[in-house]
Amino acid sequence: MDRCLAGAWIGSNTAMEKLRTAFSGMGFESVADMTADMSHTLGIRIYEDGFFSTIPFNRNVELQDFDEDSGEIAITQLDLRVGTGTGQIWTADGRLKFCDAGGGGAILGTTTSTSAGTTSQTMPVPNGGSFVPDITYTCSADSFNMTVALPEPIGNVDYFLNRVEPARFPTELEELLRRDE
Repeated sequence: MDRCLAGAWIGSNTAMEKLRTAFSGMGFESVADMTADMSHTLGIRIYEDGFFSTIPFNRNVELQDFDEDSGEIAITQLDLRVGTGTGQIWTADGRLKFCDAGGGGAILGTTTSTSAGTTSQTMPVPNGGSFVPDITYTCSADSFNMTVALPEPIGNVDYFLNRVEPARFPTELEELLRRDE
């Protein structure tokens, strides 16, 4: 593993912008009204031996679809929740590789409301564990950037992380992941 990666990292990514573009391309122009009620901060702790843990995150979006013929408005809310993930990270051929322990599963909740009523469902993200993206990265003393190549219509998602003191991570996460070094 590239020794530069060891440490605690917090930052953001371009996933929401990519989702806006993808949904907009599918005719959902109202996708610009993405909600921001949850933190969009991303975090990962990478230990010297390559063990990693991520902080959980939540992303949500609201889509409005107006049927001009009927005058009906359908509002769909999508809520993506990803729990704490753990696993091993390493580098090979200038790429970032990882194997996760399966603990940070992604759950997608959808709720659609129309004048006829509301329907909701919660499901695991389809193929969430079977796709392994190509990840390129750069790392310096204070920054860790990576590009994750996802299938279209999303495409490449860029991550911009800054090195922070490990104490910035929630105490509950550290207690959960406490290991003998």
